[in-house]
Amino acid sequence: MTIEKANQVYDILVTSCGAPEPDRESFVFDQTGDSPAREWRFQGTLGFGGKFWGDTFNVSCYPEDQTVMREAVVRATNKKLAAVA
Repeated sequence: MTIEKANQVYDILVTSCGAPEPDRESFVFDQTGDSPAREWRFQGTLGFGGKFWGDTFNVSCYPEDQTVMREAVVRATNKKLAAVA
């Protein structure tokens, strides 16, 4: 992933899922490296299980933490991420 694309992804995670802005640098460093993490836990409004999946450009949360609001956030965020992918 390029640095620009990693920042675009993290912009979406911040604005749509409440990912913490201070973690941006770590995310960009990891996702643009030679061996990016397949999953990146950002938590935010999706709870402890809030994750970005780099291989599919999707977010998810733990099934036991799903609510109507979180399901809507996941759907909307994944739509935005698909445009970046």
